[in-house]
Amino acid sequence: VLPPGYVSVMVGAMPYYYHRGVFYRPYRGGFVVVPAPIGAFIMLPPPGSATVMVENDPYHYYRGVFYAPQAGRWAVVRPPIGAFVRSVPEAAVTRNVDGVAFKEYAGTYYRPAIQDGRRGYQVTERPEGR
Repeated sequence: VLPPGYVSVMVGAMPYYYHRGVFYRPYRGGFVVVPAPIGAFIMLPPPGSATVMVENDPYHYYRGVFYAPQAGRWAVVRPPIGAFVRSVPEAAVTRNVDGVAFKEYAGTYYRPAIQDGRRGYQVTERPEGR
């Protein structure tokens, strides 16, 4: 059952449903939570999302998903390299590469970082190491 207040979202020919930062797809007569599809448009960033600036471009970040303003709405976009976030989703996996404990979530790598005296993570390319 979808939560009250959901909205329908089409990405290409694929139907999705969205509510407060969570995307759903039909599955076996019901619905299942799925990763946010790149290219989905929503009217407003999810409540509780954080504003992230990357090279003077604004994004919103919420539970591992980045949203960028496009045509008066917000689009789900690929994580921008260099983005600094305070936290990563709990489901992120630690990947040790050359002594650095990267976090990996949904194919995106986050390197521990400090910005303006605050600890967090910076989106990085997939690390190559020994």
